[in-house]
Amino acid sequence: LESNDSTFFVKFTRVTVAGIKFKEGDGTESKPYIIRESQDMLALANSLKSGATTHFKMEADIDMADLSEWAPVNAVAPYDKAVSFDGNGHKITNFHSNAANMPSFFGVLKGSVRNLTFERARIENGTSNDGAGVLAGQAINATITDVTAEVDMSVDGSDGTGTKVGGLVGSADGCIIKNVNMKTYITATTTKGPNFVGG
Repeated sequence: LESNDSTFFVKFTRVTVAGIKFKEGDGTESKPYIIRESQDMLALANSLKSGATTHFKMEADIDMADLSEWAPVNAVAPYDKAVSFDGNGHKITNFHSNAANMPSFFGVLKGSVRNLTFERARIENGTSNDGAGVLAGQAINATITDVTAEVDMSVDGSDGTGTKVGGLVGSADGCIIKNVNMKTYITATTTKGPNFVGG
């Protein structure tokens, strides 16, 4: 809270809250959850289902500046929540994740992501041993197509951890990745940088 003469300014920061739900769609292929505002991003994690694929479609550009502490949405074992995420030609701006485990948007990405742009994304890896990247720390049997991203990454590795750092994903196993355009800046914050660093 700041004061300037008789005017007061209050800053609010949104965090992930359990119970927030989508206003449109039911997560099926024929009726995907519709993302129109940053509040819908908070509903994303609450909507994933174990052992199933949940469908999402963006209908607007989303500025995530007010979601400063993003927790990756599939970063807890057994990592069995798949997505079909259609960016629909829209962009996510000012995305930031500094999660202790797999700082990224999806954590472990299973399923597909397409037609999406990230602008001014920022990832802070710290000493996570499980991977870091703007889309996912790990991508397993995923399909990533027509994705463009500009990512600033700050990585540690001072204690010998902080492995698998990439602009798009930290590691990829059994994946199809095509038509991807990356601009990635990776900075090591210690003289002993992390292992396995790539774009």
